[in-house]
Amino acid sequence: MARDKNNPIYDQLQLFSDRIRQVARGHRTACACDGPAGVGKTYTLRTVCAEEGKRHELINTTTGGLIQMLYRYANTAVVAFDDFDVALRSEATANVIKQMIAPEPKRRITHQTVKSLDNLHRASGPKINIAPPTFTINCGLVMLTNVDMGNMLSIDRDMRNHVSAMVDRGLEFIHISRNLNYVADYVLWLATEQGLLQKSGLHMDTKQETEVTEFFRENVQRFETVSVRRFQSIAKDRLTMPERWRQLQMATFKRTKDDAAGTKTTTTAPKKVATPTKTSPKSTTPEPEPPATAPGATVAKQKSKSSEKTQQEEANRDTITQSIASVLNARMPISLISGSPDGTGVKAFCESKQMFCRALLKPHPEIEDEFSLRILGKHEGRYLIEESGPSTAGDQAVIEELKWEFVWQSDAKSSLVAECKIARAHKLREPYVIISDGRITLSDRPVEKDRWQMNLRDLEWVLRKEVLEINYTRRGVLSVKVRTLLGEYEFLFRGRAG
Repeated sequence: MARDKNNPIYDQLQLFSDRIRQVARGHRTACACDGPAGVGKTYTLRTVCAEEGKRHELINTTTGGLIQMLYRYANTAVVAFDDFDVALRSEATANVIKQMIAPEPKRRITHQTVKSLDNLHRASGPKINIAPPTFTINCGLVMLTNVDMGNMLSIDRDMRNHVSAMVDRGLEFIHISRNLNYVADYVLWLATEQGLLQKSGLHMDTKQETEVTEFFRENVQRFETVSVRRFQSIAKDRLTMPERWRQLQMATFKRTKDDAAGTKTTTTAPKKVATPTKTSPKSTTPEPEPPATAPGATVAKQKSKSSEKTQQEEANRDTITQSIASVLNARMPISLISGSPDGTGVKAFCESKQMFCRALLKPHPEIEDEFSLRILGKHEGRYLIEESGPSTAGDQAVIEELKWEFVWQSDAKSSLVAECKIARAHKLREPYVIISDGRITLSDRPVEKDRWQMNLRDLEWVLRKEVLEINYTRRGVLSVKVRTLLGEYEFLFRGRAG
């Protein structure tokens, strides 16, 4: 079957392949990927390591076993951790992982236990073959998980800061789409075009393969998991039980609420229980269910000021808060929103207090109050956010009006992006901002007039947006103005004196 050009999974797994190659060649110490079970994460890992001629080990261990496996495979080219999310259930393991993903090729792992210390200082008798309290690893690391790491609500509350710290240290996740139709398309391509079906000893003629493929596509929504293993299971039943293979597979479909209650299952969607609205009495089309959200979170919905607000008015507020969340994303998880007839004000800052944001968007009658907007995560393309009192936004910075010494238009973005890539290649986390011949350059050392350092990751993040203007003053402040659907935002970077 031909590849669907609109399916993003092909490109996403290609990016994951590139990351694995970087790890295998020693250009990166670690990479990570999350996606639905059976989409091909492990297959991609094995394929790339085979192409690179690098030995790899796929392990799945508990906290204690993690240390032993690291010690055992300390010099293996690539060590892959399956179900990486299991390791994020204790702070002790999270701290070990942060040591593992340090940017240096040789990383020191410290994990002192009574048993390891006793074994180290044992005066008599044979020593046990266990990891010492401190040892060095020189292996590349690949983290795999089925959990959506882009949605912070899927991570234990106590571990979210640890995950943010891992991302900040360079463990950037490649997120694989969870759209079932895209997953099914990619699974069929793997099974048929890439020959995974034949490699497992299942050989079907054209008619059989067509029947299995059509059955797989028609029932994507009913399978517990959409994976190559599921497709292989259907093919095996088709070959071995040609008269009852459909019934065998249908018996494994996901149970519905009607199944659990012992009633007959139908394909009609359940009716939505909602407050009465003006609808046509002849219409029998069920309304779509709203997206599910985690406990304690709301999807951009504020209590109505008036009970007579229409759904369209609430959608307008939803549109604005979702737009703000998409601009700030996880870099500035809490912002202060101030609504007035003059406009909707946005103010926020990152945890390091080195990057600030301000904007004055178009006024809207639904936002004429002041509240804090907290971004909790992302789920199925929508941001999970909650609104609360303005005090929870913290003490917002007072931004003075500055006189800019250098002003560049949007065409300066490309040269600054190139400077960021060079700084990244030289592993500069906080390069110095140097003005040379009227343009910005990033350097590993200061000059007489320019001694301010900026966070490279924050700068790269802002430059991914639609840049309108870049300003700079040698007092150590860089400004980047960006355009969004609802108005312009200004991101200000406060330099650190080097």
